[in-house]
Amino acid sequence: MPRSIRPFTVSQAEPRTPLSIAPYRSRDPIHFFNEDADEKNYKYVAFRPGYAVQAAELNEIQSYMAKENTLFATMVSEWGYYVGKPYVGSGDEESSLRYGGPGWDGACPLHPYGPGNLPGFDVIPPQARTDLVNNQTPISVTNTGSAVTIQFNQGYYLSSVRTGTEVDNGMKYWVYLNYGSLGEGAFTISVPYAATGITYIGFFMTQSYHTAEEQDGFQTDTTLRDNSAGFYNRNANGAARVSFDFTGAASVGVNGTVTGLGNIAPVLYIDHSENKLRYMNNLILEEL
Repeated sequence: MPRSIRPFTVSQAEPRTPLSIAPYRSRDPIHFFNEDADEKNYKYVAFRPGYAVQAAELNEIQSYMAKENTLFATMVSEWGYYVGKPYVGSGDEESSLRYGGPGWDGACPLHPYGPGNLPGFDVIPPQARTDLVNNQTPISVTNTGSAVTIQFNQGYYLSSVRTGTEVDNGMKYWVYLNYGSLGEGAFTISVPYAATGITYIGFFMTQSYHTAEEQDGFQTDTTLRDNSAGFYNRNANGAARVSFDFTGAASVGVNGTVTGLGNIAPVLYIDHSENKLRYMNNLILEEL
């Protein structure tokens, strides 16, 4: 099944971006906007001594910036309706709680709700719903009676780097959750209910380096060969790439699967005493 590339609307019949056409040949249509392949999640073009710089590599840096800016602006727009005092119908309107903004120290989906969970017109006016009704549901929740099952669906998350290693530096990147070879089961987690306490749910992450040629400790991507002639020249390898990827879902806290909140990028938390599943900014995803 094709994955969603929203908010982007790149044609799949003839995918192109401003710098992907000849002679510029940025690879972003195949690395990011191919619905039938995993998003590459490349964040850096890592130039290496002794390798010629490709025009495509310089053009891709510009494409990376445009992509990240688009995602950030979309996130601010789609989360902005909920920030501040809880709205009527939120489940918190009688409380003194406030909802924070998106982009917390963890992983934040591009938008909080799918089309079936949007609040009323007093929160999101009709003219603003045109695009929102086409969004996919970022997280599916199932109440089994004794536990809650949470399935993270494929899509973009703004995430802090939380690998549990020395590369964790507080920086944030847009990471696409790919099911890939791991399958949706790796991003589905069941949390048993408890009388009290908090359970945090989020992602394991990894950082990887990619080169056109095979190297120990690196992943291989032959599309990084020079493409200026319209094909991938096996005799002209170029810069490496740095990627960040999610590798599975986990929980920390009451009935958690791992210990140490620093080892995951948290998305949600369950307040067992309130029977509510919330995003890390306090917005309710589901009444349990």
